[in-house]
Amino acid sequence: MPQYLSLVIDETVVRGLVADVSGSRIDLVKSFAERPPSSLLSPETAQNQTWFRETLARHSIKPDHILVTIARDLGLMRRLDLPAVPQAEWPIHVGFQARTKLAQPLDSLAWDFLPLPKDDKGLAVQFTALTKSSLQNLQTSLSGSGLKAAQIHLTPVAVMEYLAQAQPSHRLQQVPAAIVISLIEDRLEITLLQQGFVSATHAARIPAGDQRLPQILAEITRASLAFQKQLPPNTSPSLFLNAAPDVAPELSAELQKRFGLTPELLGLPTNVTATKLAADGSLDFSTYFEAIGTLLAKTGRHPSIDLLAPRRPQPKRDHRKRKIAILVVGLIAVAGTGGGLYAKNWVEQSHKIEDLKKEAATYDPYLQRGEPIIKSGSTVENWQLTKVDPLDEIRLFTSHFPGGDRIYLTEIQFDPIVGSNAGGHRGTLSVHGKAQERNDIIKLEEKLIKLPGKYQVVPHRVKPEPPPPPGQQPQKKPYSVEFDLTVNIAYAGPPKTEKTDAEKSASETPPPADGKPADGKPPEGKPADAKPEEKPAEAKPGETKPAETKPVDSKPAEAKPDESKPAESKSTESKPTESKPTE
Repeated sequence: MPQYLSLVIDETVVRGLVADVSGSRIDLVKSFAERPPSSLLSPETAQNQTWFRETLARHSIKPDHILVTIARDLGLMRRLDLPAVPQAEWPIHVGFQARTKLAQPLDSLAWDFLPLPKDDKGLAVQFTALTKSSLQNLQTSLSGSGLKAAQIHLTPVAVMEYLAQAQPSHRLQQVPAAIVISLIEDRLEITLLQQGFVSATHAARIPAGDQRLPQILAEITRASLAFQKQLPPNTSPSLFLNAAPDVAPELSAELQKRFGLTPELLGLPTNVTATKLAADGSLDFSTYFEAIGTLLAKTGRHPSIDLLAPRRPQPKRDHRKRKIAILVVGLIAVAGTGGGLYAKNWVEQSHKIEDLKKEAATYDPYLQRGEPIIKSGSTVENWQLTKVDPLDEIRLFTSHFPGGDRIYLTEIQFDPIVGSNAGGHRGTLSVHGKAQERNDIIKLEEKLIKLPGKYQVVPHRVKPEPPPPPGQQPQKKPYSVEFDLTVNIAYAGPPKTEKTDAEKSASETPPPADGKPADGKPPEGKPADAKPEEKPAEAKPGETKPAETKPVDSKPAEAKPDESKPAESKSTESKPTESKPTE
């Protein structure tokens, strides 16, 4: 006959009940209640191993199997609703629902579930979980006896088993719902059973004191209000009570007064005997209520929850394994042949790529020599697009600088704006230089600002001078002010200069010898068939020849630049216009 040790692990107390189980009969043999140095779920596994081994030796307990029941508030229980899916898919959908409704990651939990009877709301399960670290610590602590737990679940599952065995099965089927109130020392647990299955739970810690009974009644009221959501309308559940003999009468009277229901005290089921344990009846079986329920689970009369053997989807048998194996072998053969051809082609192409890389490397010197040319061409193209000649702009800009040795420049940069004329700017001039004093830079800025519609001046930046060495006075050095100045060109360009005599002579076209236009068309104002005008008589000696009149050009004369400004020619192309020498 196998002997079982049923342990109930509370926060600070471990209760044990040894029983011989034979079929549906359970004979209680020994019991103990001890306080370990730390919780068996904590990481202090070394001292817990020693404590558990010494406890079993002190009570002369050598069990064949260990069954563990953990207090409800140390684990997790929750009702989850599932869609109408096949039974084989329940574990998958339970995992999905748990991930969405639990705060802890599902991968850190050891979990199992129990399907609940179907009702109008559809399919639902009772989800039970414990952290994997706590489960591992518990198994390590119990290994001091040379055994490990064979089954682990929470106290509401033991309550379900106890009630299923203590009450006739026909009565549980007739009663749609039952509420079980269990008070063991400071731990209060309230469990709602529907058709014999755990539907909802509530747990609280009520310390001893004068206000203990009102607190217990308040927790029961809170739980009953929460349970109303799970019950059908106008349902009056049965009420069961498990409490110590000194508390049960008073608590039963208060429950009858508040809820109008007389709770039924739970006793030992008929298939459980305790003749070897306490013949005088001094043992309080209410404190071992859950341990007895766990032993009753071994009778196999009711589906249960086991965190060590959770429900998981069964792998489907594939009857096409032989066909798949043949197909895999064929694919391997084809892949081997194709892989060989691919490898051969890959090697050939790799050699070709290496040859092309070597050939391309011979052109690198030519490409490097051509990069400056391409860069210069791009710059010239940008100048042409902006219609701004940078050399003229730089010359015009530097003409506004003060004479003498007050300022000198070390770097001038011109950036044309290509594309859209953002803000009406045609380009940007940036200079870097040094000045005798900062006031020289300020005067230059004021001069540029006063030029109407030409420049938009960005405030200059001055590089701070390094502080003198400690103990020395700062010495004034020439050109000690280093500055950066940026201006935006905000006008169409520098004014055009007047053409020189050589340019005018080169642009004028001499009249044809026969007096006709070069294109063969008659002059304006005369019809094509008009007679030629008679030539005036040649003047005799001593007479004055009348002056010839030339046609006046209809184009307006170009405006002359301001005499106060240096004359500059506006260039619309990147190449400067060559001036023909005067003959």
